[in-house]
Amino acid sequence: MTSSKVFKLIFLLLCVILYTKAPPSIKKKPGQLKRLLWYSGWTKLNDVNYITYLQKSYYVQNLIKTPIHSKNCNNKTRTLTIYLGCIYSKVMQNFFSIIINYQQKCDKILNIEYDLKNAYNCIEKLINIISILIVPMAKLMKEAMIALDLIHKNPWGSDPLLYKHSYNLTNFLGEIETIHDKLNKLVIKRDDISTYDSTQNCINSFLKNIKSKITQQTNYFCVFEPYNVDYLWNGWVQEYEDIDYGAKLEFFKFINEKIKVYIKTTIIEKYFQLGFKFDPITEETFVPTLKELIELELEFRETDEKPSMPIQIEIH
Repeated sequence: MTSSKVFKLIFLLLCVILYTKAPPSIKKKPGQLKRLLWYSGWTKLNDVNYITYLQKSYYVQNLIKTPIHSKNCNNKTRTLTIYLGCIYSKVMQNFFSIIINYQQKCDKILNIEYDLKNAYNCIEKLINIISILIVPMAKLMKEAMIALDLIHKNPWGSDPLLYKHSYNLTNFLGEIETIHDKLNKLVIKRDDISTYDSTQNCINSFLKNIKSKITQQTNYFCVFEPYNVDYLWNGWVQEYEDIDYGAKLEFFKFINEKIKVYIKTTIIEKYFQLGFKFDPITEETFVPTLKELIELELEFRETDEKPSMPIQIEIH
């Protein structure tokens, strides 16, 4: 190769090195995370005292206030994702308490009131609550965590040091989705009490397995503010008992409405108000880039209360 050709080759390589732009996905990530934390929902999260990560303690308010730049973006992304997992795990623990108390009410109808028909109606309502309300909410939560984690240079799935522990914070949410298929396979025969028992046993076995995994992961990462897991159910029961008799709904109708409102509130406060977007076409959750935010109509321009898509939850 002649000296002139060598010179041209070196010059060409230098041009490539000097003028090649950094990958857009790398450059946009600090701004993407910064814009996400502008949403007021992050400052309202108070379920978790702090989280531990790599033998350090992190408080969400400090994470929000600390300026974001390229050097700390990955750490902030990872710690906020873990924090979000702790928040979501507490929400699911609340729902597990509701399910268990609901089951006990169904059992009371069967074993104390000896009303087989209404006991079956009760357990069918519970199955609908799990399948139609709780499972879709868990799916949104899982996707929100994955979308946030994708801002990190090395998402959990590609990080061997954290995959074993951290990834399970999203894993348990994914496993909650599987109960839908399990419940669909059950056949409840109204003249066969064994099918009632098998349904209850299926739910109990599933909850026991998931609760064990959640406890294992939250003990590793999360330090919660003290609370009673039955506080929601106990509060609803007390509210029902305080209602004037003439205005009372049937108990389970009242509880179902309370569950529906709580799920709507949870999705708004712990999903939309944290800046997550839902694409109704692909049914995927994403964290928009700054460019996308300029092009999109912001949901919370006028108020924090409006989600980016209508939330329609029905109980059949």
